[in-house]
Amino acid sequence: MRIAVDAMGGDRAPGEIVAGAIRAAASEDVGSVLLVGDRERMASHLPDPLPPRVSHVQAGDVVEMDMAPAQAVRRLRDSSIVRCLELLRNGEADALVSAGHTGALVAGASIHLDLIKGVKRPGIAVDLPTPRGRCLVIDAGANLAAKPIHLFHYGVMGTRFVQLVRGEEKPTVGILSIGAERGKGNELVRRTRELFEASDVDFVGNVEGHEIFLGRASVVVCEGFVGNVLLKVSEGLALATVTVLRTLLAQEVTEPAGRQALEPALARFEGWADYSTYGGAPLLGVRETCFVCHGKSTSRAIENAVREAARMARAGVTAAIQEAVAGRPHAAGILEKWKRA
Repeated sequence: MRIAVDAMGGDRAPGEIVAGAIRAAASEDVGSVLLVGDRERMASHLPDPLPPRVSHVQAGDVVEMDMAPAQAVRRLRDSSIVRCLELLRNGEADALVSAGHTGALVAGASIHLDLIKGVKRPGIAVDLPTPRGRCLVIDAGANLAAKPIHLFHYGVMGTRFVQLVRGEEKPTVGILSIGAERGKGNELVRRTRELFEASDVDFVGNVEGHEIFLGRASVVVCEGFVGNVLLKVSEGLALATVTVLRTLLAQEVTEPAGRQALEPALARFEGWADYSTYGGAPLLGVRETCFVCHGKSTSRAIENAVREAARMARAGVTAAIQEAVAGRPHAAGILEKWKRA
């Protein structure tokens, strides 16, 4: 697998990005890594010569975070994001990883890569931890103005993704809402519910925010604005929880031996809640494998994202998702609902 890495994207670029990508290239999971970015700005972070299975692709421009997404992608054709997308489109790379401008990546993927037939908007699929495993939340920021059909497709794509990646035979799907009752939620939630109820998706109804972290559903769908807020809140809460736990234990457990005994459990909890453990989130709905990483990604997060992207591309997940979407709608009456959605 050849993974194109946007070396200029992210708050810690290019240093952390380059370091993580180079480590990933040494893994058996990854075939090779293409570091895409400006050689001059990357020079101090690049070993000479480059390690085996690592190469550089020149891209002179960078999409800054304050730029309008679609405009930046169209104007900065020599940017690292656009060059990564071109490598993917032209078959010179099998997957893409970027911690850069999320809006530009989503807009660029829609412009330069084909969407899966029938899918109108791609969605970012984020894994959140639960006591029962993981909950896949779609969308975490790609589509801020979702329609019912978009959320329905997120559920279909998420179901297939969970089946392939986690090996879960019968994933359940829910809609994020303000109440579990059938009538709760805005028009978007209510109309989306109609689509799911008329399909063969294993639909469990409305899911409240706290139920995500209790494992109520395998997949939870929502519009990108809400999903991104949920993601940021969960990250902050996880960080605060770890900080408070360490502070309280330092106050209550005064013996060094006691602290040492608790350290493995604390480390496991931090790993369970830390986004860098999972690296990045796939952008579902495009025909190619694209991974979106946190803007604050460390080298560890990038390394894990590159490995996950290679794994997903090798498994043919995108092609399987395309087949799943093409197989809908099934149930009687859904076509009319689909047209209205």
